[in-house]
Amino acid sequence: MQLIQPRTIYLTLLILCLLPNGLYADAYSEGQTAIAEGDYKKAYQLLSAAAKKGEANAQYGLGVLYNEGWAVDKNEKTAFSWFQQAAQQDYPPAQFNLGNAYYKGLGVEANIPEAEIWWDIAAHNGHSQAQFNLGMLLFNNGGADEAMEQGIAWTRAAAKQGIKWADDQLAAIDEPISYTLISFDASREPARSEARITTLQPESYTIHLLSTESLSSAIDAIRHDGLEGRAMIYRSAEQAAWFGIIYGVYESEDGAQQTIASMKPHLQKMGPTVHSIKTIQEKIVAWRISIFSK
Repeated sequence: MQLIQPRTIYLTLLILCLLPNGLYADAYSEGQTAIAEGDYKKAYQLLSAAAKKGEANAQYGLGVLYNEGWAVDKNEKTAFSWFQQAAQQDYPPAQFNLGNAYYKGLGVEANIPEAEIWWDIAAHNGHSQAQFNLGMLLFNNGGADEAMEQGIAWTRAAAKQGIKWADDQLAAIDEPISYTLISFDASREPARSEARITTLQPESYTIHLLSTESLSSAIDAIRHDGLEGRAMIYRSAEQAAWFGIIYGVYESEDGAQQTIASMKPHLQKMGPTVHSIKTIQEKIVAWRISIFSK
């Protein structure tokens, strides 16, 4: 499995991912159009003015110009500086390119852990190419089951956003894109479920079905009720609740409540409650901290 080559992504993002916003949106839009038309001098003038005023998307665009040597002398260090400024303003394309720069040593000393950090930030911000690169990095590194499962989960997230490379890589290891099509494998739980949970948007919601001190009990419950592919198991540091089972992902709390109302009686008897994904993610982090601190 290979990572996306940074140069290809620089060009793709320049056309597809730079979106005008903020006070200098008009100037930025004109700069983006100028790049598409090959008028790099005009693009530099427009983007430079907006970038120096702190506009993140213009800073990113200026970084691309310096990285490619369009209308300016090619300078990877200057490109890195502009990407860094935009990334620190939480601009996902710049965060992704900052990860590329650290991975390849473009304008900065190569630093794989730093690349992983920035790809992780961009991935959580929904950037599909960052999700793919992060997925490949984690999967190819081998090691713990958690890292491998996290790599597969991020690759799946990228595939769901239409990244063809991600689709191909999943097919190569017999992993379907849809979680509803996966073959339930008890030996991969709860690492597989936790990896999936950590890729979800924290603003979304899920339904908590039950908690148990036994992993085998959690697995049996999922199998008994035919919830494979929809239910997820996670480890929690909470006392007497080592494993939790959650069901589904919903954009709103109301959507989750409606699902509870339509559940079969035996599931409703479990006392399902609605929780934010962020809350579950925090419990997973707390469990990992509790384990590593021992």
